[in-house]
Amino acid sequence: MKKMNSRLLLALKYLNITFLSFGMLFWLIYRMNLLINKISILVFLSAVLFMVVLLRQFFNIFDRLSKRVNDTTNIFILLSMVFLIRLIYVGLINTKPVSDFGCYYEYAKKAADGFFKGYDGTFLLYRFRFGYSLFLAVILKIFGKSVIVAKIMNVFLSTFLAFILYKSAKLLVGKRSAYYCVILFAFWPSQIMFNSVLATEHLFSLVVMIGVYFIIKYMKFDSYKYLIIAGLFFGYANHIRPVAIVFMVSFCIGVLIWKRDLKAALNLVISYFISFFIIAFIIYKLTSVQVWQTSAGLNLMIGTDYTTLGMNNPKHSQFVAKYNYDFKKMHSDAFKIGVNVLRYHTIDFIRILPKKHAIMWGEDTYGYFWSTFRIYSENKEVVLLRSHPSIFTLICQVYYFAILLFIIKGIISYKKGDLFFAFINLSFFLFVITHFLLEVQPRYHYLSIITML
Repeated sequence: MKKMNSRLLLALKYLNITFLSFGMLFWLIYRMNLLINKISILVFLSAVLFMVVLLRQFFNIFDRLSKRVNDTTNIFILLSMVFLIRLIYVGLINTKPVSDFGCYYEYAKKAADGFFKGYDGTFLLYRFRFGYSLFLAVILKIFGKSVIVAKIMNVFLSTFLAFILYKSAKLLVGKRSAYYCVILFAFWPSQIMFNSVLATEHLFSLVVMIGVYFIIKYMKFDSYKYLIIAGLFFGYANHIRPVAIVFMVSFCIGVLIWKRDLKAALNLVISYFISFFIIAFIIYKLTSVQVWQTSAGLNLMIGTDYTTLGMNNPKHSQFVAKYNYDFKKMHSDAFKIGVNVLRYHTIDFIRILPKKHAIMWGEDTYGYFWSTFRIYSENKEVVLLRSHPSIFTLICQVYYFAILLFIIKGIISYKKGDLFFAFINLSFFLFVITHFLLEVQPRYHYLSIITML
C-alpha cells in the first residue's frame, strides 16, 4: 500500500508539472501575440531566463546579508519591503472600483452605515459576495469610507499574507527557503498592481493560507486542534470564494489515503461546516439572503461556453437579466445549458481547453489590466502605465514565468513523500480540473500559485 501511495503521489507530482508547463506553452502559442507586440518567443524566453538569474543573484545577496542579523530583523526588512512597494503603488495609481469591485465597495459603504439590505441584485445571484463585502464594511466603519482606506487594507492583507507564507515555508523547508518565497512574492508585479483593486482575492488568499498554515502545524505536531482551527478559516473562506472547499476536500483525500486517519478528516470537515453555517446564519440575519445555496450553475454555463473561451462576457449578463434575479430558475437553466454543451458540443468544448488553460494558468496580466482600467484622475504615472501596455505586460509575464519555473524546480526537488506534499499537489490538481469546466480569469490562479510557492 505504501508503494502504491508513493506511485500515486509521483504521478500527481508530474501531472502538476505538466499542467504548469502546458500553461506556459499554451500562453506562448495562443496569447502572447495578442498581448505583447513585436517580440519573438526566443526573446521572451531569454528575458525569463535572465529574470531567473537575476532573482537567484538577489537570493545570494540576501543570504550573505541575512547572516549579519537575526531572523526577526530579516523578516521585518522583507515585510517592510512588501508593504512599502505596495503602498507606493496604491498612492500613485488612483484606481476606480468598477464591475464586481465597484459592487463590493458600494455595498460595503451602505453596510458600514447599517443598511445591510442595500445590495444590488447581483448579490442575490452570486451569494458569496457578502463574505468579502461585509468584511470591507467593518474596515470602512472603523477607518472611514474613502476608497483609499480599502486599498490600504489590501496592502496590510498582502503584508500579512507574506508573513503567513514565510511562517508556513519555514515550518516546511526552513527559514532560508522561506525568505526566498517572501522575496518572490515581494516583487511580483501583478500582485503589487492588484493592491489598488478592491478584489476578493486579497482577503480570500490570506484566510485560506492561514488555514493551510494550521494544516502544516497539524502535520508537524500531530494535534487535531490545528485542524479545527484550519476548518474555521476554510469555512469562512468559502463565503468569499466557494472554491475554498477544494482545500478541505484535498486534505481529506490526502489524510485518508496517506495516513488513514478518519478522525483527522472528520475534525476538519465538522469544523468547516460549523464555521460555514454560523457565518451563513449571521449573513442571513443581516441580509435575509440564504447564502448557503450554491451558485455553480452560471459558473458552469460560462466555463463551458466555447464561444467566449470560458470567460465571462456581456452575453452572460444579458442571460442573467432575463430572469429578474430569480436565483433558482437562473442557475437551474444555466446548469442545464452547461451540461448540454458537454453532451452535444463536446468537440467544440475540447477545442477551447488549451486556450482556457493558457488564460487560467499562463496569463498574469490581471494586476496591470484592472489597476489601469478606470482611474479617478490621471497623473504622469498613470499615463506612463497606459502608454506602454506591451512593456508592462511583458514585465508581468516574464516575472510570472520565472515564478512558475521556481515552482516546477521546487516540485521536482522536494523529495519527501509526506502528507503536506500530497495535500498541496491534490489542491492544485483539483483547481486545474475544476477550471476545465468552470469560468476562467487570469486572476483566479492567484491563490493556487501562492500555495505552490
